[in-house]
Amino acid sequence: MKFLIHIIGYPGAGKYTVAKELTSNSNFKLFDNHTINNVLFCLTDISKTLPSFKDRYINKLYKVAFKYFEKINIQQNLVFTNFLTNQRDDRTYLKMIQRFANRAGFTYVPVILSPDTNTLLSRVINPDRSAKLKLTNPQIAKQIYNLELITVNHKNKIEIDNSKLSPKQTSQKIVEVLNTLCQNK
Repeated sequence: MKFLIHIIGYPGAGKYTVAKELTSNSNFKLFDNHTINNVLFCLTDISKTLPSFKDRYINKLYKVAFKYFEKINIQQNLVFTNFLTNQRDDRTYLKMIQRFANRAGFTYVPVILSPDTNTLLSRVINPDRSAKLKLTNPQIAKQIYNLELITVNHKNKIEIDNSKLSPKQTSQKIVEVLNTLCQNK
């Protein structure tokens, strides 16, 4: 059984950090959302609100990436990361990743990271985030935190409040669920 772990959460939720922890201790390959986003964001002032049309271009890049991934027949477990809301472009992306997982023979496991707002704000201002072109502006972050995260209805969904958990503890919780899924297969 090969897994596609899809970590979803607000900026500062720890998606990348938890994903890196998973890849360091397991047979996982990471496809971080900034791998695609930064193709566009590298010439954008990310300290300001991003243009609303960005999602159309990001989704086009993802389509190309998924077609490529299908052709190379990946045999390792994957970890994808995203901040997704209930807006149309994000729902389209969610369907795209679920279709890719199904076509490529992965067991799709969405993971929702939901630390409290104070934790999110304390993390988002970390200066190390700017090196990966991540949001570091707390005013914009507060606006984003008012958006509702995408609703994911899936039998394998894992929800974790990682406000007080280390990345290692959070990744261990994910691995425990994966082990259970393997035993129930």
